Amino acid sequence: MALREEIEVLYRRQMVEWPEVSERYSALPGMKRRTATISPYGRARIKLVCNPMRSKSTLADLSREAIKMRPCFLCAKNLPPEQGHVMWTGSSGNSYRIQVNPYPITQRHFTIVAQEHVPQLIRGRWGDLHELARLLPDYAILYNGSHCGASAPDHFHFQAVPKDELPLTQFYLDEYMNVQVIVGTSDMLALYSSNFWCRNLSITTDNATKIELYCSAFIRHLPRLSDEQEPKFNIVAWTDEPDTDPIVTILPRRKHRANNYGPGKGHYLVSPGVIDMAGLITFVDEAQFRRISYGGAWRLLLEVSVDNASFDNAIDKFRKTKL
Repeated sequence: MALREEIEVLYRRQMVEWPEVSERYSALPGMKRRTATISPYGRARIKLVCNPMRSKSTLADLSREAIKMRPCFLCAKNLPPEQGHVMWTGSSGNSYRIQVNPYPITQRHFTIVAQEHVPQLIRGRWGDLHELARLLPDYAILYNGSHCGASAPDHFHFQAVPKDELPLTQFYLDEYMNVQVIVGTSDMLALYSSNFWCRNLSITTDNATKIELYCSAFIRHLPRLSDEQEPKFNIVAWTDEPDTDPIVTILPRRKHRANNYGPGKGHYLVSPGVIDMAGLITFVDEAQFRRISYGGAWRLLLEVSVDNASFDNAIDKFRKTKL
């Protein structure tokens, strides 16, 4: 059975066997939503959703002390007894449990969890990301860096959501997004959209064994603090059409949360992860969800995105790299 069929069977089974989680998925269509065009980006739309079920993740204490004190909720020994999974091993030899996310943002929201308890670091796993995007063409495969959205920075995981839920995968390749080729080789194109709502670099290739080389050649030039093992970034991997080369979109970050993160007037309980950066922004407080303007939502994403000077520097050095 193909992987896409296996996870569909898993999803349907979990909706029967795990009533508590099935209720959360059933509640998603009733969530309050807003959608609007962000000027000057033509038809490019961001989506806002009010989803109080995500409070645990949005309000999580991600300090090193807090992480050390709590049991890892992604380790197999700590999973709820109802949690099922599908096993998948990439060509790299890395093995993962694909399981239904019990606190969903979208329908068919999966977490793809490394078998071992190892930190959230992408090195050695770019090929797995690329391979999963090819095997699951209806999905976007997602990565949260350990300092920009990962609620479990101590245990490696990807996520997968239906790609038609994300404005990034819906609009990125449209003509009005002004996507430009900035580097090209015989088997790779590096693309940049100047009309996207945050800094971005997309790399497309049919060579899963070289995707790490290409992406690493860019991210090594991003800003990184002395105590960080990798720069801050999110990743969305997807195929525009089935049987086409996967596109790996890197969204560099400067920080995890905006300065106005929090409760109260003028503040927002939004903790941007990869799904938010891809244009689907989750609010857990309805008053804040109703109050924010679309310009305010765009500025929230722009604030946590890498600054122009750092991004331009990384692009310039990437262009000069011999690939």
